[in-house]
Amino acid sequence: MTSKIKGLKERFFLWIKENRTLFISIIAVVVILLMLFGAKIFLYVNFILGNDIIIKLESSKENIFLEKGQKENITFESSVTTNPFCSALCESKFIDISSGLILSNHNFTLTPTNPLLEEFEIQIDKFGRGQKLYLYSIECRGVNTIFCHTDEEGLTSRDVLVTVDYSLSQDEKEIEEYILGNFNLTKTKLEDIVSRVEYMENLRDELENRILIENIENITKIKQLILDSESKIINLQNVMNDNNYQISKEEFDEINNNTNAADDESFNIFLYLSDVVISYNNIIENLVDVRNNINHYINLQSLNETQASDLNYIINNFNIASRIINNETSITEINPIVNNLSEESQIIFNRFNKELENQTNNQFNSSFINVEEFNLSKILVDLSNKTIDAKLEEPLPLCCAYNNCESCCITEECINNELYFPVVFIHGHAINQDLAADYSLDAFNKIQKRLANDGYINAGSISLYNIDDTKPGAWGLIRAPVSIKASYYLDVFKEPENYVVVQVKSENIETYSIRLREIIDNIKIKTGKPKVNIITHSMGGLVVRRYLQLFGSDNVDKLIMIGSPNKGITGDAADYCSLIGGELECRDMSSNSLFINKLNTRETPEIDTYNIIGTGCLMDGEDGDGVVLSENAELENAKNFFIDGNCRGLETLHVKMLDIDRYPKVYDIIKNSLME
Repeated sequence: MTSKIKGLKERFFLWIKENRTLFISIIAVVVILLMLFGAKIFLYVNFILGNDIIIKLESSKENIFLEKGQKENITFESSVTTNPFCSALCESKFIDISSGLILSNHNFTLTPTNPLLEEFEIQIDKFGRGQKLYLYSIECRGVNTIFCHTDEEGLTSRDVLVTVDYSLSQDEKEIEEYILGNFNLTKTKLEDIVSRVEYMENLRDELENRILIENIENITKIKQLILDSESKIINLQNVMNDNNYQISKEEFDEINNNTNAADDESFNIFLYLSDVVISYNNIIENLVDVRNNINHYINLQSLNETQASDLNYIINNFNIASRIINNETSITEINPIVNNLSEESQIIFNRFNKELENQTNNQFNSSFINVEEFNLSKILVDLSNKTIDAKLEEPLPLCCAYNNCESCCITEECINNELYFPVVFIHGHAINQDLAADYSLDAFNKIQKRLANDGYINAGSISLYNIDDTKPGAWGLIRAPVSIKASYYLDVFKEPENYVVVQVKSENIETYSIRLREIIDNIKIKTGKPKVNIITHSMGGLVVRRYLQLFGSDNVDKLIMIGSPNKGITGDAADYCSLIGGELECRDMSSNSLFINKLNTRETPEIDTYNIIGTGCLMDGEDGDGVVLSENAELENAKNFFIDGNCRGLETLHVKMLDIDRYPKVYDIIKNSLME
């Protein structure tokens, strides 16, 4: 037997010697196969631990400022991080949110060594001032190959919201200054004309009931000019608010033209009627004086026969004048008659006075003509000051979303409207602490996309690096809430020239809650809103609850939690948590931890809290979502909702509850809670 083995060895080494090249090739192939097989196993384990495709998306600008007619280019760079054997099938869209139109739609393959650059030209063709929104969105799915393990059904996406604030052109500024500078003068002039025309109508009505006057049909024409001007000047603010300044100028010029025409037309009529009234009142005054003197001398009963005859002459002429004016004679006919009567009677009455002083016998028997009734009085009409209920202010900027345009949300009432508060997504515990934080943000992709379909503006995600460069209120001008994904795993420090973002996933939950404060403050600056609504998953609920304990509820309106371990985790979830997850996070989430004890025994500010709990997975003989026991997810002083599901293999309801295609009830709860 020994000799046989020795013989085989000799023949084997002889074969190697004779076939050296072939042997080396076989060895090389075996080594390569072992290496490839090992790499495949390594890459698959990596995939199981959560490593899949990550999209990086950067924009050259996020806030743009233009005037009408100006242009500016914006560039987006998309790259993918994954194992070198993987590629991603991607689709990018560039959307004009203001109109709801997709301006570009591009399908392509993205690899780790081949990023994509897309450039777009932004041009403002709108009048006035306001804001437009654009969204660049990229959505990718991995391609499964022998050395690329990826979830081909799973989509990962990134979004960048671009705000474009536009202001008045030089021509528009000049028009606005012209209209605002002259509005009050025109309005005052129009009010004077309105007052004058009403005064003229009252004079005309009074005169037409007493005497004949000229036909003044032009008053109707003047009133129409005034009505047109009044209507336009009252509506001018609405025209200006439409931000069409050329039309506003045309409207204002027409108001001025109508006002000037009414002014010219009415002034001549006003002078004519005023002259007629003055003449008429003088006639009445003269007749009243004559009548009073007649009655005075009749009552004296001391006129001689000659004097009585003269007085009867005056009475007769007075009665004639009275009849003429009572018969609505024209002013041109009655005026000379009354003037003549007044002059003659004054001469006679002056003579009476002198004669009566020298008469010794004052007892005469005289008879007099009857003085006819005269009941007319002077025309007394006041010129009242009329006001037009119109004002003009600088138009509010116009903001549009999905082809619905309204004034931008800059009033206190709008800013404090809770329907417009931003929605912030806060992720949960990363199953693998070595994973990039971007993986955690992807958990909310479907919910954020569905909210966008329901009118929420998708603002992508936010980090702390640009807090000093943030344009205050940039995301809050549109009359619609924005949704934003944020990660407490990212921190930032500032170098002399720029900010450096670092990922820190080894902290305790309290540290994350402190970091959350900076995130919320940044979002409040970006949106200009006083509060946010928060949607959390898993450990994110604990981060927010601790934030509320530390900093109060002034900045948070509503909290919606999904699968939150409010009373901690137990059993296998607690035992295996720290094997690949963050040790401090896992320690804090344990049901018997100091953190959980503090969280549930110390006072927490009361806000509207909605708690979504998974059931249907057996966990150590108890019901739960595969990670959190149902009883540990329940929270007092919250509205608790239960989602019945199941766990299959490595797939847990705890994670799959975020798949709203599979569990639509979750989205219904979220939407209804936000609308309450």
